[in-house]
Amino acid sequence: MTEESFERILERRALIEILRSVGFSSTTESCIIVLQKFLVLYILRILDRSLRFASSQKRCKASVCDIELMFFYEGIKIGSLETEMKQRVGTNYNLQKDESVSEVTSRFVDTSSALMNKLLGPELTGINDKQPDYYLSHLPIFPPKYTYMSTPIYIQRTTSPHEIRELAARQSRLAENALWKIIQIENKQHPNTEDKAQAKQDTLFLKVWEDMGYDRDSYTLYKGLVNWETDRYTRQLKNTF
Repeated sequence: MTEESFERILERRALIEILRSVGFSSTTESCIIVLQKFLVLYILRILDRSLRFASSQKRCKASVCDIELMFFYEGIKIGSLETEMKQRVGTNYNLQKDESVSEVTSRFVDTSSALMNKLLGPELTGINDKQPDYYLSHLPIFPPKYTYMSTPIYIQRTTSPHEIRELAARQSRLAENALWKIIQIENKQHPNTEDKAQAKQDTLFLKVWEDMGYDRDSYTLYKGLVNWETDRYTRQLKNTF
């Protein structure tokens, strides 16, 4: 039996139980199919509304307050739900509680290992931490303190102007060397990029030169005098000697 067919059987059985609880003894197959579609849409709507209430509070999991709000907007009274549960399952039924997040995560992450205690100590591992009273049980536990508390580092600041200048010069040389390495790598990957760019610039300059009405033969004297970064022409002739 596939998962989809199993879900359909559960939906059909739940729908039949609902019809029986309100006094129906029989129905047609077409009515069951239509009501089953409405049941699925209704369940998806209440789940979507609950998740929207949770996301509005910056949470990814619905809480009890979100479910209560959903009941309020859908017009569902909690008293009627309790009456329905007692009628269907009896008074001796106890709802099984889900495992808390701490019990589940304790099987995967061992925060009480001897190595962790030796390296971090009980102050940082979170073993001695107690959850505050306002903390909700369905939320994940707080992470150990070493994951979000930085270790203070106290260094002796340099006050000598000579040492500060040397440090700044050393850092500038490191940055310059790193930039030269990047340029060398790019030149190795694209060896003809500069030549193609220069040829493209010369062709564009020649076209503009002819559009301005100047002679093509006198173009070589002014070739390469364009500042392509500011799109301005220099006023000096190129030194051809």
